Amino acid sequence: MVKYKCIVEYDGTNFFGFQIQKNNPSIQANIEQALQKLTGENIKIFCAGRTDKGVHATHQVIHFDTTKIFTDDSLTKAINFHLKSKEIAIISSKKLPENSNFHARFSAKERTYIYKIFIRNSHLTFNNNLYWHIRKQLDLESIKSCFQYLIGTHDFSSFRATSCQSISPIKTINSITLKKINKNEVNFKISAPSFLHHQVRNIVGTLYLVGINKITPKDFKNILEAKDRKKAGKTAPPYGLYLIGVKY
Repeated sequence: MVKYKCIVEYDGTNFFGFQIQKNNPSIQANIEQALQKLTGENIKIFCAGRTDKGVHATHQVIHFDTTKIFTDDSLTKAINFHLKSKEIAIISSKKLPENSNFHARFSAKERTYIYKIFIRNSHLTFNNNLYWHIRKQLDLESIKSCFQYLIGTHDFSSFRATSCQSISPIKTINSITLKKINKNEVNFKISAPSFLHHQVRNIVGTLYLVGINKITPKDFKNILEAKDRKKAGKTAPPYGLYLIGVKY
């Protein structure tokens, strides 16, 4: 068997997440179907992060095993031929060394997401389903003052989805930043070894309340320390979230 690693990009708008769904389209199912057409084998792929319905990726990482041998470039082109009608693209492929123990999920040391917000009164047209559209200007400095509470290792129960299957709510955030791209767009960027289900979106949804001065940075600190999801803000929409990097 030969192991390959691929970088994958996708617009998650029309998919029910990365993971295979019984009766709904998924990123995984489409890539596996493309590989089956290419190789004639039933191949299972493994990913760095199981993104939710509507979430996008510019740098998802997958790996799979096959008996077929390809050059890196020919594999990328061949898979893309079978994905050309989908909003999924293989950006690059790499044949891994024989007996490689690389695993797209378990070998990952850090994952990085960005969350995009677009601020204006008018509804979105071109950028619909690519940003969280809000109409109120944000107090960016108040939001940034909350980052000190998030950096490091904490119990993130207040930002954990009720459906989360993680064994522990304890996670470590390596970095979090907020950048104003232009007069309309602001981006959060957050990196961690791993995340709880909806952790990024729940953090952003609560920081939004700080940004519109509905709660204070001290309130945000108290919400984190409460370890109670009911105390935090709403879950930010999935379509503002992008997986943009994985470190190994």
